[in-house]
Amino acid sequence: MPLNPGQVINKRYRIIRQLGQGGFATIYRAEDLSLKSICALKENLDYWDESQRQFEREAQILAGLHHPNLPHVFDYFIQPAQGQYLVMDYVEGYDLQDVLDRISQPLIEKKVLEWIDQICDALIYLHTQNPPVIHRDIKPANIKVTPTNRAMLVDFGVAKIYDPDKRTTMAARAVTPGYSPVEQYGHGTTDARTDQYALAATLYNLVTGKRPPESIERVTGAVLEEPCKINASISPHVEAAILRGMQVLATDRFETTAEFREALKRPVRQVAATQPRISQPVSQRILQAAQIPLVGVMQPVAAAASRPVSVRTAPPSHKTAIQMEWMPVPAGEFLYGEERSKISQLAFEIARYPVTNHQYRYFLAANPSHPAPANWKGGEFPLGKGKHPVVGVSLHDALAFCRWLKCRLPMEEEWEKAARGVDGRSYPWGENWQEGQFCNNYDTKIGGTTPVDKYPAGRSPYDVWDLVGNVWEWTASEAQGPFMHVVRGGSWRLFSKYAVQATARSMLLSEERRDDLGFRCAR
Repeated sequence: MPLNPGQVINKRYRIIRQLGQGGFATIYRAEDLSLKSICALKENLDYWDESQRQFEREAQILAGLHHPNLPHVFDYFIQPAQGQYLVMDYVEGYDLQDVLDRISQPLIEKKVLEWIDQICDALIYLHTQNPPVIHRDIKPANIKVTPTNRAMLVDFGVAKIYDPDKRTTMAARAVTPGYSPVEQYGHGTTDARTDQYALAATLYNLVTGKRPPESIERVTGAVLEEPCKINASISPHVEAAILRGMQVLATDRFETTAEFREALKRPVRQVAATQPRISQPVSQRILQAAQIPLVGVMQPVAAAASRPVSVRTAPPSHKTAIQMEWMPVPAGEFLYGEERSKISQLAFEIARYPVTNHQYRYFLAANPSHPAPANWKGGEFPLGKGKHPVVGVSLHDALAFCRWLKCRLPMEEEWEKAARGVDGRSYPWGENWQEGQFCNNYDTKIGGTTPVDKYPAGRSPYDVWDLVGNVWEWTASEAQGPFMHVVRGGSWRLFSKYAVQATARSMLLSEERRDDLGFRCAR
């Protein structure tokens, strides 16, 4: 039975809101009135006897486990005529399937390996319990990453206590196409190597952006494409570990998860300098960017192949040549977000246009060791696109540019006030929509970026141009932690007029580079 916000259940847990719902369970964010803390409450939606036994078994398994990469269950109860519930630690963050869906491309190998290593540690803990615990449903959707970059393995609904003498033991048999090995489909015994296959398949998906074929299809001839053929930046030893972990026969995989983990730990190619790990709040981070030398924002190896622009072609005063136009936005209240909440904002200035290829070229000329975007050839932007917004830049590229120009990225609240003014309008220009008149989205059929000054009718109340459509824009605002940041404004790829409203908002990994992603400056 659905629970409503404000409802108190079992005289202890006050429902705040629903977090998600699947075919068999609903998860709620709740307040523990006894402990004065936030928790997650899981409600079983399947009333069959076996489902209820399985749900109770999940509670029992988790209640006995204590590991930093596993949620801890601390209560289980049945509410007569209401339902069956378990209560666990609330895990803040995003699951990796959500991340894949949002960026629609492979994730950065170095970051992925950090998360997979943590999940390996959790699995080693589970598999060395007495008796061993087998998760049996590892996939991107069941790995959550917290704001502190901790990877958490969740959803033990089909976990089992391993008994080598029984083929199906103390758990329902379930499969997830692409991640479940063949022994999970029939009457074979599932063991620790079952989890190893699923984790290797998860890693395959994360670094290639492509879900692997079903294991049962591979038995009948389907080919598992080699990861490096999909994403050439994958390290050879990582590819080798994935392929062995995904062997169809369990006997051909690594003997233990610990061996799989070690195979992934061989040294990854290093660059001269990498972006330092930053743990401060983002507001402090942007301020500190001025103290970080440019060598501290060099990009990963995958981007280093791009050639920097030659200093010889640059004018003597790079910063003067940029001619950034600053538009003042006064202090005061404005209507923010889809809910049109009234918030107050200090005065600031924001660039009239997104940073263009022409402007970014001066930055590269002054900093020849910084890699150029991947779509630039010989250190030059595409012919005829000097006034187009620069694309293919990561958050770290944008921060490096801002540090050099002695400015910053806007917070998302600043970005939205610059776009909407004080009246909470739907678009920077007002409420009406006419295809092709105000901004560049998919409906224009242009199929790429346009000059930043192409749509004068689309400017905001503060005379800021090109805020919606054309390119997503990086902001200085974190999205539930340092590994993801908020982007605003939509892009030329988006179909609907509703997708490019002034409230358009998404989030990306800070290392991501896309052909519809740029930035503008503020100060």
